[in-house]
Amino acid sequence: QGFPVIQTDRIGHDLLENNAACRDRILQVFGPEIVGPDQKVSRTALGRKIFSSPPLRSALNDILHPLIRASWTREAARLLESPGTRAVFVEIPLLFESGAQSEFHSIITVACSPDRQISRLRSQRLLSEEEARSRLEAQLSNEQKAARSDFVIWNEFAPDLLPPQVSLLLEKLGLSVP
Repeated sequence: QGFPVIQTDRIGHDLLENNAACRDRILQVFGPEIVGPDQKVSRTALGRKIFSSPPLRSALNDILHPLIRASWTREAARLLESPGTRAVFVEIPLLFESGAQSEFHSIITVACSPDRQISRLRSQRLLSEEEARSRLEAQLSNEQKAARSDFVIWNEFAPDLLPPQVSLLLEKLGLSVP
């Protein structure tokens, strides 16, 4: 609805592809087997490693999360200085896991059933059911996220049901779009 949205997953992907120091550190920890034929970090190979090993997942988070946080905080500050910007939304899939929740005025969780999450992961990211489940198991449940949030948008059904929920939320936040 016209508000800027910062997607931290995109920042993480950009770091893997374009930040040599970050890439080198990840290669030191995870080894050359995570490099694909194109000489880039294979997110698929890296994902297989980290979602089968909590210590490796933690190691990756220790490398990426500080860099991602520095990037989105800089970008949010820049956007908020722009004339007419009333709010910036930051999409952080691992918000609570990364401890970043204290940085925000309000926390909004967009949730759906685990079955729907698995279905979406399988179709959008081409994961097997086992890979999708391992990703969900590595995160807090939607119930835990919702309990820690100020607002919850339920995104289980048809896409046309999402905009009215967003409009209502913006109204509650005092950010109604004229």
